[in-house]
Amino acid sequence: MSRNTSESPVCSPEDSPAHQKSALLFRTTRPLIVLTLAFVGGMLLERLCPLPLSNTAFAACLCALLAALLAAGRINRLSCHCVLLPPLFFAVLGAWSAALSSPVLPNPQTIAPFFDRPQTLYLAEVRSPPEFYPDKARLPVTLVKGFWQGKSIEIDCGVILTLKMEPHTLSTWLPGDRILVQLSLKPFRDFQNPGAYPYARQQAERGFFGRAYLPDERWIIRLPPSQRLFPLSVLHSVANRLETFRQRAYVYLTEKLQPDTANFYAALLLGYRGTLSAAWNDHLNRAGVTHLLSISGLHLSLVGMSVLWLISRLVRYLYPTWLMRYSDRHIALWGALCAALLYALISGLALPTWRSGLMLLLLFAAVCLYRSNDAMTSLAAAAFVILLMAPNSLWQISFQLSFAAMLGMFILYPRFQRVQNSIPLLKSALAHPMGRLLSPFTEAFSVSLAANIMVLPLCAYHFYGISPAGLLSNIVLVPLVGFLVLPTGLAGVALLALNENLAHLFLVTGGFFLELSQKIILWFSSLSWAYFWVGTVSLLSITIFYVVLAILLTHWGWLRKAAALSAVAFLLCSASFLKHAFTAPGSNRQLTVHVIDVGQGTSTLLQFPNGQSMLVDGGGFLDDSFDVGKSVLAPFLWHLGLEKIDYVILSHDHPDHKNGLRFILSQFTVGEYWESGIQDGTSNGHEFADLASKRAIPVKRLDQIQGEHDIGGCKVRLLHPTPSYIQKGSDGANLNNASLVLQIDHGNTRVILPGDIDASVERLLFDNPVPEGLKVLLISPHHGSRHSNSNLLFERVKPRAVIFSCGYQNGFGFPAAAALEKCRTLHIPFHRTDLEGALQAISDGYEWIILPSTPQQDQ
Repeated sequence: MSRNTSESPVCSPEDSPAHQKSALLFRTTRPLIVLTLAFVGGMLLERLCPLPLSNTAFAACLCALLAALLAAGRINRLSCHCVLLPPLFFAVLGAWSAALSSPVLPNPQTIAPFFDRPQTLYLAEVRSPPEFYPDKARLPVTLVKGFWQGKSIEIDCGVILTLKMEPHTLSTWLPGDRILVQLSLKPFRDFQNPGAYPYARQQAERGFFGRAYLPDERWIIRLPPSQRLFPLSVLHSVANRLETFRQRAYVYLTEKLQPDTANFYAALLLGYRGTLSAAWNDHLNRAGVTHLLSISGLHLSLVGMSVLWLISRLVRYLYPTWLMRYSDRHIALWGALCAALLYALISGLALPTWRSGLMLLLLFAAVCLYRSNDAMTSLAAAAFVILLMAPNSLWQISFQLSFAAMLGMFILYPRFQRVQNSIPLLKSALAHPMGRLLSPFTEAFSVSLAANIMVLPLCAYHFYGISPAGLLSNIVLVPLVGFLVLPTGLAGVALLALNENLAHLFLVTGGFFLELSQKIILWFSSLSWAYFWVGTVSLLSITIFYVVLAILLTHWGWLRKAAALSAVAFLLCSASFLKHAFTAPGSNRQLTVHVIDVGQGTSTLLQFPNGQSMLVDGGGFLDDSFDVGKSVLAPFLWHLGLEKIDYVILSHDHPDHKNGLRFILSQFTVGEYWESGIQDGTSNGHEFADLASKRAIPVKRLDQIQGEHDIGGCKVRLLHPTPSYIQKGSDGANLNNASLVLQIDHGNTRVILPGDIDASVERLLFDNPVPEGLKVLLISPHHGSRHSNSNLLFERVKPRAVIFSCGYQNGFGFPAAAALEKCRTLHIPFHRTDLEGALQAISDGYEWIILPSTPQQDQ
């Protein structure tokens, strides 16, 4: 009997096995991971391509998606289209969060009128605990009101108040403390160079828009605290008591222990990372162990496990009857959780601590509910909660590195363990009693390798370098710090609340192992291959790295993996070919002069028509407290794709010209180093020549660089100092006047780099006018000083434009008003690095084109 086909069920597209499988995928895999990724994706989309949607539009989209989700939930039949609704909802939610948290740049209107005013009275509230540094303390405050001309003006913006005093002498300042203080506010300001770190935006994302300085805290008037409602008053009181203990513990460490030991303990145990000196931070970075001082899962786990073990033993021995009704594990878990969270609060709740605390809460909930805890889901939940509460955390380096390292440990570490167990010889060796002693070190290596692989591109992107030494240093230092330094140090800090003598005993014991750790760090840091500077890493390179890693980690066969990797390589090669194919020809005929924004100093890069480069001076701070070469100059050069500088020239031995060159001579490939060799005896004038000689860089001085040189298709001439000037001994009295003065000619154009000479040398060099029709670009002598920039200079040189290299609101008053007025009177266009950032002047041999980094402001 034939079957009636008219009654047979029809399989709709939604009922097909393929669609059912895709619909079930969202349910059967870890949904929270998918939703968190969608949330992050929405934030990234809003950051890269801001959506032109108002808050009302975002809310309407979310309501529509929520309604669609509720409607889909009433349909019994699964649909792959419905499966896309939850990720889409979270993506829109992420985009809205990013839009809401995007800071007002450059500054909110409420605080902008107060910048650069004389001392003004403010009512402020301490926003978060003070941050300690070797020679100062920073107090984050919220300016509530400003008082100006008899008026009270609402502000409600965060500022960083820097106190120039020893940190351990600072009084206890707690969040919520109300103060009256007179300040002169300054805005945050970046070095305005292409590729520069956006410091002002980073501070704005944290909620801070200005800065101010005070010599000490005597200028601050503490006001009575504001009243808070119950239970907020109780929570605030508890949090402040913990913060008081934290600050007093720091004072105790600095008074009772050696400085290096105290600073390491302050970072390792209390979260005061800023107390470490710049030298120690550099050693930690080179050794690849900066993460050891980040209070994270290792710290909270040790505290939690110690309390868990202690409470479970106490319950078994003191209250065995409780075990008839309760599990000692569950009883101990409550105490362990409270102790770990208490320590998280004491340590300052940095982002890694947030992440670890949230994951610990999820683990506690899973144990109490007799559920298995999924590490990846817990990590996704911690990320989602942090981003929901503080969306701008996504752009912070600590957030990215912390979660990337945990991903490496959860994804790569188990694979390394399987590989280790698959090697019979290694497995049997570790099973031996003697081999078990090596187990912590092999585990540390596997964990270190997993974390380092995952954070490698992020470290290269943010820090321009990678540390191969970290793979080996962590094998020794992770067990040493984790099992010896940290437990004894934590015990010492905990005992401070009970008995200082006993606490001191534990801290000194841990200090012995800490000093051993420091010696190991110094040894790894001293290795020539410890750290490699890789320059600028593009976002495309990071994406390719993670795509390739994801392909290798899939369960595909090797043939399928090879095909996928080949496709990635093909796309990469195609993109590179198209980039070179559409590059505009003829750029090699240009001379490009970059006057770099290095603050109060001078640094000029010349790129010659044949591709050679010359760096004249490197800027630098007078006290060398900030490495301009590493933090400003090198990123700019890497942004231009330069890893080799053919000629590095120091005009004269002053810190605002030379200090930035130290890093360049140490880390870049340099063809030749030029200097005058003239010094005034106040500094080590041969330091850079010795540094260049150690790296086999040819050093040339006045007798070798006199006259004219053909470099890169241009004529480079040293105008000053001449042998006759040296013989007169004129350089000894004023090092500025012994500056190397360079003149570079390209076709019918010329650029003059005069260093810091004054009007007396200008009369010697420019007694005759330049040839008619020559287009001259002049870099102003001595940053625009009134003792330079004479009328004779401008009249004889007849510059088409003048560039002043100076710092924003510098204390010297550069450029002088007289120099600017001369330019206006003679109708000479002028540009300033303090207002326009780095300036690019391009010559085709006929004319100059000057391009600022930022729009020109009223001058």
